[in-house]
Amino acid sequence: MNKISRTKAATINSAVASTAQIIQLIMQFVSRSIFINVLGAEFLGLNGLFVNLLGYLNFAELGLGAAITFSLFEPLVNNDKPQVAAIMHLFRKWYRFIALFVLIGGIMLTPFVPHLINNGTNHLNINVYAAFLLALSNTVLSYLLTYKRTLLLADQKGYINTLNTVGYNVAGQLIQIITLWLFKDFYLFLIIQAIMMFLSNLHVAKVVDRMYPYLSEYKNEKVSNKIIKYMVDCKN
Repeated sequence: MNKISRTKAATINSAVASTAQIIQLIMQFVSRSIFINVLGAEFLGLNGLFVNLLGYLNFAELGLGAAITFSLFEPLVNNDKPQVAAIMHLFRKWYRFIALFVLIGGIMLTPFVPHLINNGTNHLNINVYAAFLLALSNTVLSYLLTYKRTLLLADQKGYINTLNTVGYNVAGQLIQIITLWLFKDFYLFLIIQAIMMFLSNLHVAKVVDRMYPYLSEYKNEKVSNKIIKYMVDCKN
């Protein structure tokens, strides 16, 4: 990608990201307002607790995505397709290990969740264990296939990732709003969240596969020692 096209891509990425941010802020405000109106502030607090707990588990990623993004810059500029494919295959393996770690960590944390809720859980009239596991599934699914988004970001095509993310987020929030009004079900709210996360990752993965067909052609390539060292340096 030449300098002019990179400049144009950066402009498009910035414009799309800014617009997406505004749309998501509006949708989050509307969704949260309806959530509180239908289920109440206690469920909003419970959902916030889940987000915070799972956020700690997400520390397992430790900036790996950023390190991979930086390591892709040089192979992409040099059109080194075998190295790009090798890095992406390595990234897939790492993210699967992270997903497994988060899953195990979340399951181990589950028995303690009710003890972190003020005034207990009886007044909530739900199974907190089941609700937390549903929230956990959303986090675990976020690591599956999402590694392919990194290639779009590194190749100055972040706007594609942004459009995907915003599109599925808005669609998911609209579905959640409708189902909240109809069923007033917290479980359904969490299930929709997990499903939309999976569909978003699946869609963007298919887009990347079409745009970079060589990823499936170089399955046995190894990441060079130079790039491995660069990844380590980026993380440090």
